[in-house]
Amino acid sequence: MISKDRQVLATGQTLTFEDVEHTPSGARVWLCTKGVLKDTAGQAFGIFTLRRDITRHQRVEEEQALHVERLRLCMEAAQVGTWDWDLEAGRIRWSENIDSILGGVPGGPGDTYEAFLQRVLAEDRTRFAQQVAAALKAPADFEAEFQVYVPTGAPRWMHSKVRVLTQGGKATRMLGTLKDVTRELQMEEESRRAVDFQEQLVGIVSHDIRGPLGAIISWARIMAAGGPAPGWDPDRLGQVLSNLLENALKYSPPDTQVRLAARGEKEHVVLAVHNQGKPIPPELMPHIFEPFRRGPQSSLRTAWGPAPRSCPLPQSPRSPSPHLLGGAVDVSARAPFDSRPCSTPTEAFSGTPQAWC
Repeated sequence: MISKDRQVLATGQTLTFEDVEHTPSGARVWLCTKGVLKDTAGQAFGIFTLRRDITRHQRVEEEQALHVERLRLCMEAAQVGTWDWDLEAGRIRWSENIDSILGGVPGGPGDTYEAFLQRVLAEDRTRFAQQVAAALKAPADFEAEFQVYVPTGAPRWMHSKVRVLTQGGKATRMLGTLKDVTRELQMEEESRRAVDFQEQLVGIVSHDIRGPLGAIISWARIMAAGGPAPGWDPDRLGQVLSNLLENALKYSPPDTQVRLAARGEKEHVVLAVHNQGKPIPPELMPHIFEPFRRGPQSSLRTAWGPAPRSCPLPQSPRSPSPHLLGGAVDVSARAPFDSRPCSTPTEAFSGTPQAWC
């Protein structure tokens, strides 16, 4: 403080500065003003000091700065921009990261609503403008998706969540977020196409196996009609076989065959489904047909599906067990359709569920 007094006396000027005082209860911040006292003749005869405690104000400013920094970090991590439209002033304020979100549009998004509206793709502009007009007329929050022009490349899809602030029932301000959702929409479209392709593929495969499957079921009906064999229900037998075929097709490696075989023996009929996937782990073999059985959490993909998923023949009240039909079900490892030598132990072996009825 003495140095400040000397500075004031030497210069004759009033000086304002902050002074930190350390006390047992913590630091206190003072806003100080020092100046020269002069008599009527203009001669300096002393120094005056004014002090005001601004500790609380200082802490509030620090908290606000920290809050702004946290918000900035969250926006950068989420790649979300914000905008603030003062309806009375007719101006829009954008967050610092808005240029990167909008693809560095020359001139920025503009500081007026009309300027930004010109950045919206023509085919989306009318719809977006109608949403904004409706929210202004009857104040209500809303969400919008639209495309914007970028300097290079295809337009980008934007998602905006808007909050309308009111005063006396009249909209006075709009606050909103802006996020580039182009990649998310592309992934949704790719996923939809993949699902459509899978459904088409299943339909084609189902058509191809309908003939032999129908023949097996027809023979089962004929055999059942020849005598009152207990548990022989052709419809439920077809469901058992359908479950086996569905998993075999679903988890077969690309460009490999799935074989369906049926043979009559002295006391029963054997139905077998065989694909060429990786072998089912030996520790799972005794339990694979237990109700709701799941394998260990691993990335292993077997001939009948990844280990963490349900077993090939999931049991439920609507999924009959061969045991309830007077038969049995089993799984074994066997060579594939050809009998060539295998270069590795797992190259040509797969699981083959069989049902005896």
